[in-house]
Amino acid sequence: MYAIREMIIEGHTIVAHSFNSDRTGTPAVLLHGDSTSLNVWTLAPPEIVRDRFRWHALSLPGHYPGRFPEGFRSQDLTADTIARILAEAMGRLEPDSKIILIGHSTGGFVALHMAALFPEMVHCVISIAGYAWGKCSGIFGALQWLACHGKAAETLAKMDYRIFFSSRFMFRTGLSVYASDRSHLYSYDALEEIIDLVYPDARKLDLDAMLSYLNRLPAFDIKDELDRISVPTLVLAGEKDPVVPASQSRFIAEKVPRCDLVLLEGAGHLPMAECPVPYNRAITAWLEKVV
Repeated sequence: MYAIREMIIEGHTIVAHSFNSDRTGTPAVLLHGDSTSLNVWTLAPPEIVRDRFRWHALSLPGHYPGRFPEGFRSQDLTADTIARILAEAMGRLEPDSKIILIGHSTGGFVALHMAALFPEMVHCVISIAGYAWGKCSGIFGALQWLACHGKAAETLAKMDYRIFFSSRFMFRTGLSVYASDRSHLYSYDALEEIIDLVYPDARKLDLDAMLSYLNRLPAFDIKDELDRISVPTLVLAGEKDPVVPASQSRFIAEKVPRCDLVLLEGAGHLPMAECPVPYNRAITAWLEKVV
């Protein structure tokens, strides 16, 4: 069981799912990626987080069950805006504690950005398939291109989303574009339960909000901030990520002063599902060292 908290911050509705409220010590906040929901973490946080820590899954602005304010403009979606809103949410959830900040994909980018902007709030960072600049590869890169090239192209991007979300079967099938090894992805024992939880959220995503992310992410760039991240940082990614190339993870690890890099052989953009054993082993060993 978990507690649900809804917060209004600068007009944005942000939702948190909070677990293990009886645990003491350093808490964790988990940030999901773009075009999904906080429920990706509900059933499958890193094992050490699930077993040992008080933790919260937090929605990105504009993502169901959260939402943008009415009339929110795409041009106002910036990396600083996202970081500022989520920092306020974290402060409300854990006003007296520094945070273990864990993010996947866009959530990993936001975690790194927040560590640079708000070091007083962050105990350590784990970026999972995260990035330092937002121009992506593969199908997500193609959707970004469409979102930046006029109304007709935007319509095609929305059509792609509608097809992806049109049925549970299509949603499940579409996950394969994020994987390096589809057989490993589809043999992950928690996958069907996660899909059952996340797919209804995906159906309720605001496609205009998702287009705002697609349009704005290519301009997100924190390369010049990385050397200001002073907290311990783990960059974990798949060696064969088709969305965020592993070269981004290597670059981040070279620039962040106290950074450890783990590249998982054969994994793509979903290492928690494609290779759960080495993924959890790496996170457990690292958190036992720094917390």
